[in-house]
Amino acid sequence: MGKPDNNKKQESSSNIKTDNYRLILLNDDDNDFDYVIRSLVEACGFDYEKAEQCTLLAHLKGAYRILSGEREKIEKIQNYLNTKNIHTKIEKQ
Repeated sequence: MGKPDNNKKQESSSNIKTDNYRLILLNDDDNDFDYVIRSLVEACGFDYEKAEQCTLLAHLKGAYRILSGEREKIEKIQNYLNTKNIHTKIEKQ
């Protein structure tokens, strides 16, 4: 048995898609909790409890990461939330 080829490992790991993005829910004074919770359930497919938790954490911290994924998917959800006047931003991981 020979030594493992570390170059192959580096090549394959550099080909892995690394364009993950985060959707951040921002606290605002425009929307009430129930409206934001319902909007997250619709947009993200969260159950009520998860949407409620995200809303509360965004309120307490000023911002909270609600989703991670590929940019296209995150942008679609952000665009939908924009139509609901829910404030978000996208960050690259």
